[in-house]
Amino acid sequence: MKKYKVQWVMSKIEGAIGLTVEAKNCRDAFNIVVREHENSSHPYIYVYSGWGLFDHKEYSNPHYVQPQTAKPQVDDEARTQQPAPTDGRVARSGGSTDGSDGWFEKIDGSSLTEKQILLAQLAELRIIKRCVVGTIVVVVIIPFVMAAIMAG
Repeated sequence: MKKYKVQWVMSKIEGAIGLTVEAKNCRDAFNIVVREHENSSHPYIYVYSGWGLFDHKEYSNPHYVQPQTAKPQVDDEARTQQPAPTDGRVARSGGSTDGSDGWFEKIDGSSLTEKQILLAQLAELRIIKRCVVGTIVVVVIIPFVMAAIMAG
């Protein structure tokens, strides 16, 4: 038996969820996690067979439930009576006054719980953290290491 890393991926509301299982092969690992765990928010399951990023098999999650795309009804009169921004910034159409990308508005109008919104924001913060750490490594640490090597 070999250990396989299994991840539920590509959710619009949550980050990836992973665990490790012992199985004979990738398909057996997939069957084990599907039988023992129900996760309806991730459309795909990756089973990693090696260390590399591309060393995995991709399977469709049989428990995945497509999010509802019902749009809330908005009263046109209420939309025109919204107050103007008070801090001097002008709201752009399709965006927000704080300069954010407006990711919440791009989720096809699906109604999300507060927990789902917080999980999506947490996933974005994790991505930003990885980018910042990578930038620090490239800009700060690598030049110091190279200078120390060259100095002998």
